[in-house]
Amino acid sequence: MAGEEYGVVKMEVSRSKGPDDVVLTAVRELCDHHGVILIFDECTSRFRETFGGFHLKFEVEPDMVIFGNALGNGYAITAVIGKTPVMQAAQEAFISGTFFD
Repeated sequence: MAGEEYGVVKMEVSRSKGPDDVVLTAVRELCDHHGVILIFDECTSRFRETFGGFHLKFEVEPDMVIFGNALGNGYAITAVIGKTPVMQAAQEAFISGTFFD
C-alpha cells in the first residue's frame, strides 16, 4: 500500500439533534465515489436511541465507528469497530492512546 493516497471523513452522527435525512447518505455516497474511508464518532449520540450506534437508525454503514463516552461514562475507554479491510490496515499503523506506555 506504499505510495497510495488515503482520505478519511470523520464526523459525529448527531450532536444536539439528528442530521437531515439525506446528510449521512450523501456523505456515504461521496466517500464511496472518491474511495474515502467514512468514520462515525458516536461520542455524543452513543446508544441513546439504538443499541449498536445511532447510525443504525439512519441505515448508513460507515467503514469505522468509534464509541468513547458511551462506554466509559467519562473514563478513558473507547471501542473502535469497523469493516475488515479498514481494521486490517490499522494493524500496520502505530496507534497510541491517552495512557499509552
